[in-house]
Amino acid sequence: ATSRSMATPVAAVAAQLEKFKAAFAREDLEACVKLLAELKMGMLSFGSLPPAAPSAPSSSQQQELLLAREILEYGTLVSIKTVDIPAFERHIAQLKVYYADCGSLPAAE
Repeated sequence: ATSRSMATPVAAVAAQLEKFKAAFAREDLEACVKLLAELKMGMLSFGSLPPAAPSAPSSSQQQELLLAREILEYGTLVSIKTVDIPAFERHIAQLKVYYADCGSLPAAE
């Protein structure tokens, strides 16, 4: 059995994203904003995010990129629901890199 402290950064962030998705489904925007901040802090441990994104990411790097993109996409949705225009603009600006420069990633769901 693996303990929580031994989880990879990607696994820890992925688990946190599931908590966020549950809050998002409940439309608990207060929890979403809090969890989103924690998710973004977790993304800081990812080594392959733009501008350092590799042109041909390995499987683990692709996992980081996909997770980060999904977090930013949810951030965009939360900023719309909370009518936070500056946050919306920041999320869109950050996402543009994933859509333009990380073309090897599978399409978002």
